[in-house]
Amino acid sequence: DVYTPATIQIDGYEMEEVGVRFKGLSSFYYVDGQKKPFKIDLNEFVDNQNYLGIKKLNLHNGACDPTMLRDFIAYDVLRKAGVSAPRVSHCKLYLNDEYWGVYGIIEQIDKTFVDTYFADDDGTLIKNNGWSELQWFGNDLSEYTDDFQMKTNEDEDDWTGFIEFLDLLNNTPDSTFLESFDKIFDINLYLHVLAIDNMLNNWDSYIVNERNWYLYQEPAG
Repeated sequence: DVYTPATIQIDGYEMEEVGVRFKGLSSFYYVDGQKKPFKIDLNEFVDNQNYLGIKKLNLHNGACDPTMLRDFIAYDVLRKAGVSAPRVSHCKLYLNDEYWGVYGIIEQIDKTFVDTYFADDDGTLIKNNGWSELQWFGNDLSEYTDDFQMKTNEDEDDWTGFIEFLDLLNNTPDSTFLESFDKIFDINLYLHVLAIDNMLNNWDSYIVNERNWYLYQEPAG
Protein backbone atom coordinates (compact mmCIF):
# COMPACT_ATOMS: atom_id res chain seq x y z
CA ASP A 1 0.00 0.00 0.00
CA VAL A 2 2.93 2.36 -0.59
CA TYR A 3 2.09 5.25 -2.91
CA THR A 4 4.49 6.70 -5.47
CA PRO A 5 4.25 10.47 -6.12
CA ALA A 6 3.27 11.33 -9.67
CA THR A 7 1.89 14.13 -11.82
CA ILE A 8 -1.44 13.34 -13.45
CA GLN A 9 -3.73 15.01 -15.95
CA ILE A 10 -7.49 14.51 -16.08
CA ASP A 11 -9.12 16.11 -19.11
CA GLY A 12 -6.22 18.57 -19.28
CA TYR A 13 -6.34 19.48 -15.57
CA GLU A 14 -2.94 18.79 -14.03
CA MET A 15 -2.17 17.87 -10.42
CA GLU A 16 1.26 17.26 -8.92
CA GLU A 17 2.37 15.07 -6.00
CA VAL A 18 -0.49 12.63 -6.47
CA GLY A 19 -0.19 9.20 -4.85
CA VAL A 20 -0.35 6.23 -7.24
CA ARG A 21 -0.04 2.50 -6.51
CA PHE A 22 -1.14 -0.86 -7.84
CA LYS A 23 -4.25 -2.46 -6.30
CA GLY A 24 -6.29 -5.64 -6.45
CA LEU A 25 -5.75 -9.35 -5.93
CA SER A 26 -7.10 -11.54 -8.73
CA SER A 27 -7.48 -8.47 -10.95
CA PHE A 28 -3.74 -7.88 -10.50
CA TYR A 29 -2.25 -11.37 -10.53
CA TYR A 30 -4.41 -13.04 -13.15
CA VAL A 31 -4.14 -10.44 -15.90
CA ASP A 32 -1.76 -11.03 -18.77
CA GLY A 33 0.45 -8.14 -19.80
CA GLN A 34 0.85 -4.75 -18.21
CA LYS A 35 -2.78 -3.68 -17.79
CA LYS A 36 -2.81 -3.75 -13.98
CA PRO A 37 -5.37 -1.95 -11.77
CA PHE A 38 -4.42 1.23 -9.91
CA LYS A 39 -5.49 3.29 -6.92
CA ILE A 40 -5.01 7.06 -7.10
CA ASP A 41 -4.98 9.20 -3.94
CA LEU A 42 -5.01 12.88 -4.84
CA ASN A 43 -4.36 14.04 -1.27
CA GLU A 44 -1.78 11.45 -0.20
CA PHE A 45 1.00 14.06 -0.34
CA VAL A 46 -0.99 17.33 -0.68
CA ASP A 47 -3.67 17.87 1.95
CA ASN A 48 -7.20 18.24 0.58
CA GLN A 49 -6.10 18.05 -3.05
CA ASN A 50 -9.11 16.82 -5.01
CA TYR A 51 -10.74 16.69 -8.42
CA LEU A 52 -14.36 17.87 -8.44
CA GLY A 53 -14.54 17.02 -4.74
CA ILE A 54 -13.16 13.49 -5.12
CA LYS A 55 -9.90 12.60 -3.38
CA LYS A 56 -9.45 8.92 -4.32
CA LEU A 57 -10.10 7.01 -7.52
CA ASN A 58 -9.80 3.35 -8.44
CA LEU A 59 -8.80 2.44 -11.98
CA HIS A 60 -10.24 -0.99 -12.79
CA ASN A 61 -8.68 -2.94 -15.62
CA GLY A 62 -11.75 -4.96 -16.59
CA ALA A 63 -10.35 -8.30 -15.42
CA CYS A 64 -12.82 -11.01 -16.50
CA ASP A 65 -15.00 -8.31 -18.08
CA PRO A 66 -14.20 -7.67 -21.75
CA THR A 67 -17.22 -5.35 -21.98
CA MET A 68 -15.86 -2.96 -19.30
CA LEU A 69 -19.51 -2.34 -18.37
CA ARG A 70 -20.25 -4.65 -15.44
CA ASP A 71 -19.14 -2.20 -12.73
CA PHE A 72 -21.17 0.59 -14.33
CA ILE A 73 -24.31 -1.54 -14.58
CA ALA A 74 -23.99 -3.11 -11.12
CA TYR A 75 -23.53 0.15 -9.24
CA ASP A 76 -26.29 1.79 -11.25
CA VAL A 77 -28.69 -1.01 -10.28
CA LEU A 78 -27.67 -0.64 -6.62
CA ARG A 79 -28.35 3.10 -6.65
CA LYS A 80 -31.76 2.53 -8.26
CA ALA A 81 -32.50 0.11 -5.40
CA GLY A 82 -31.73 2.83 -2.84
CA VAL A 83 -28.22 1.65 -1.92
CA SER A 84 -25.39 4.17 -1.65
CA ALA A 85 -22.93 3.02 -4.32
CA PRO A 86 -19.86 4.53 -6.05
CA ARG A 87 -20.10 6.47 -9.28
CA VAL A 88 -18.45 4.92 -12.33
CA SER A 89 -16.93 6.39 -15.45
CA HIS A 90 -14.28 5.37 -18.00
CA CYS A 91 -10.99 6.73 -19.25
CA LYS A 92 -8.13 6.05 -21.62
CA LEU A 93 -4.99 5.68 -19.49
CA TYR A 94 -1.55 6.83 -20.57
CA LEU A 95 1.56 6.33 -18.43
CA ASN A 96 4.51 8.47 -19.50
CA ASP A 97 2.76 8.93 -22.86
CA GLU A 98 2.39 5.16 -23.34
CA TYR A 99 -1.17 3.97 -23.87
CA TRP A 100 -2.23 1.26 -21.38
CA GLY A 101 -5.87 0.87 -22.39
CA VAL A 102 -9.41 1.71 -21.32
CA TYR A 103 -10.04 1.65 -17.56
CA GLY A 104 -13.11 1.98 -15.39
CA ILE A 105 -12.97 4.86 -12.91
CA ILE A 106 -14.61 3.83 -9.61
CA GLU A 107 -15.31 6.29 -6.81
CA GLN A 108 -13.59 5.29 -3.55
CA ILE A 109 -15.71 4.41 -0.51
CA ASP A 110 -14.12 6.59 2.18
CA LYS A 111 -14.76 9.69 4.31
CA THR A 112 -15.53 11.75 1.20
CA PHE A 113 -18.03 9.10 0.06
CA VAL A 114 -19.75 9.17 3.47
CA ASP A 115 -19.87 12.98 3.36
CA THR A 116 -21.59 12.80 -0.03
CA TYR A 117 -24.13 10.03 0.45
CA PHE A 118 -25.13 9.97 4.13
CA ALA A 119 -27.12 12.56 6.06
CA ASP A 120 -24.80 12.22 9.07
CA ASP A 121 -21.14 11.77 8.13
CA ASP A 122 -19.78 11.46 11.69
CA GLY A 123 -20.28 7.71 11.85
CA THR A 124 -17.73 4.91 11.63
CA LEU A 125 -16.88 3.23 8.33
CA ILE A 126 -15.41 -0.28 8.58
CA LYS A 127 -13.73 -2.01 5.64
CA ASN A 128 -13.34 -5.77 5.30
CA ASN A 129 -9.73 -6.47 4.31
CA GLY A 130 -9.65 -10.24 4.56
CA TRP A 131 -12.04 -13.17 4.40
CA SER A 132 -14.63 -13.04 7.15
CA GLU A 133 -18.05 -14.51 7.90
CA LEU A 134 -18.52 -11.91 10.65
CA GLN A 135 -17.72 -14.41 13.38
CA TRP A 136 -17.62 -13.48 17.05
CA PHE A 137 -14.19 -13.95 18.68
CA GLY A 138 -14.85 -12.17 21.95
CA ASN A 139 -14.06 -8.62 23.04
CA ASP A 140 -10.34 -8.70 22.25
CA LEU A 141 -9.84 -6.17 19.44
CA SER A 142 -6.69 -7.90 18.19
CA GLU A 143 -8.87 -10.78 16.99
CA TYR A 144 -10.44 -8.51 14.36
CA THR A 145 -7.83 -6.04 13.13
CA ASP A 146 -6.28 -8.45 10.62
CA ASP A 147 -9.58 -8.69 8.74
CA PHE A 148 -11.05 -5.23 9.30
CA GLN A 149 -9.87 -1.65 9.02
CA MET A 150 -11.43 1.54 10.39
CA LYS A 151 -11.68 4.10 7.58
CA THR A 152 -13.21 7.01 9.51
CA ASN A 153 -12.82 8.21 13.12
CA GLU A 154 -9.39 6.59 13.25
CA ASP A 155 -8.22 8.99 15.97
CA GLU A 156 -10.98 7.83 18.33
CA ASP A 157 -10.26 4.22 17.31
CA ASP A 158 -13.50 3.12 18.99
CA TRP A 159 -14.46 -0.39 17.85
CA THR A 160 -17.14 -0.83 20.49
CA GLY A 161 -20.09 -0.55 18.11
CA PHE A 162 -18.62 -3.02 15.63
CA ILE A 163 -17.79 -5.62 18.28
CA GLU A 164 -21.26 -5.24 19.81
CA PHE A 165 -22.70 -5.77 16.33
CA LEU A 166 -20.78 -9.05 15.95
CA ASP A 167 -21.82 -10.14 19.44
CA LEU A 168 -25.49 -9.54 18.73
CA LEU A 169 -25.27 -11.15 15.27
CA ASN A 170 -23.71 -14.35 16.58
CA ASN A 171 -25.00 -14.74 20.13
CA THR A 172 -28.59 -13.50 20.22
CA PRO A 173 -31.20 -16.26 20.71
CA ASP A 174 -33.42 -16.96 17.70
CA SER A 175 -36.51 -15.95 19.66
CA THR A 176 -35.34 -12.33 20.05
CA PHE A 177 -32.89 -12.04 17.15
CA LEU A 178 -35.06 -10.24 14.60
CA GLU A 179 -36.32 -7.63 17.04
CA SER A 180 -32.84 -6.98 18.47
CA PHE A 181 -30.96 -6.99 15.17
CA ASP A 182 -33.48 -4.72 13.45
CA LYS A 183 -32.65 -2.01 15.98
CA ILE A 184 -28.99 -1.78 14.92
CA PHE A 185 -28.95 -2.99 11.31
CA ASP A 186 -30.94 -1.88 8.26
CA ILE A 187 -32.18 -5.34 7.31
CA ASN A 188 -34.44 -4.16 4.49
CA LEU A 189 -31.63 -2.23 2.80
CA TYR A 190 -29.28 -5.18 3.05
CA LEU A 191 -31.91 -7.42 1.46
CA HIS A 192 -31.70 -5.09 -1.55
CA VAL A 193 -27.93 -5.56 -1.62
CA LEU A 194 -28.27 -9.34 -1.22
CA ALA A 195 -30.82 -9.61 -4.01
CA ILE A 196 -28.65 -7.63 -6.42
CA ASP A 197 -25.49 -9.56 -5.52
CA ASN A 198 -27.35 -12.77 -6.35
CA MET A 199 -28.98 -11.39 -9.48
CA LEU A 200 -25.67 -10.13 -10.88
CA ASN A 201 -23.66 -13.12 -9.64
CA ASN A 202 -21.36 -10.91 -7.59
CA TRP A 203 -19.12 -13.70 -6.33
CA ASP A 204 -16.39 -11.32 -5.10
CA SER A 205 -18.55 -10.25 -2.17
CA TYR A 206 -19.74 -11.31 1.27
CA ILE A 207 -22.21 -13.90 0.02
CA VAL A 208 -19.58 -16.03 -1.79
CA ASN A 209 -16.03 -15.10 -0.82
CA GLU A 210 -16.77 -13.23 2.43
CA ARG A 211 -14.74 -10.21 1.31
CA ASN A 212 -14.76 -6.77 -0.31
CA TRP A 213 -17.51 -5.02 1.63
CA TYR A 214 -18.02 -2.08 3.98
CA LEU A 215 -20.18 -1.41 7.02
CA TYR A 216 -21.19 2.11 8.05
CA GLN A 217 -22.36 2.73 11.61
CA GLU A 218 -24.44 5.88 11.63
CA PRO A 219 -24.35 8.00 14.79
CA ALA A 220 -27.09 7.21 17.27
CA GLY A 221 -29.89 9.67 17.82
